[in-house]
Amino acid sequence: MTRDRWGGRWLDAVWVILAAVAMGTFVAVAHYSAYGPMVPLGVGETILAVPLLVGIALGLLFHKTEPPALVLRGFLACAGAILLIFVTLYAPVFAGVVPSLADLGSEDAARLASVFTALFILPIHLLGNVIGRGIAEVFPPTARPSA
Repeated sequence: MTRDRWGGRWLDAVWVILAAVAMGTFVAVAHYSAYGPMVPLGVGETILAVPLLVGIALGLLFHKTEPPALVLRGFLACAGAILLIFVTLYAPVFAGVVPSLADLGSEDAARLASVFTALFILPIHLLGNVIGRGIAEVFPPTARPSA
């Protein structure tokens, strides 16, 4: 493989990681909105809006790739986001601050929030990928006139 091809793959990986971090961070912050008055995010609105917007951005960015490659990048971004959300929800247990989530409140509520997030981020993000690719196909970039 040539150097340009490896450079393009690394750049694609960076974009996918940034998408995962953006989705995971916003959704994790929305789960803990009661603990910080600085960012009043609703969980429902965040789960709907952020993966859709990030998916549209990735669809616009990767519009020249094949559709299966776009879907694979969407799956990888969702997997990273879901992993980040699970780590954030279970961080007090991992750090040894509390022995179980039951000490923080309802263990079932945290698990339900994790499952809810995992179930709804993936299809909404993939829908955003398809919408972004469709927008890029309908409105192709115009050629710049040479000076």
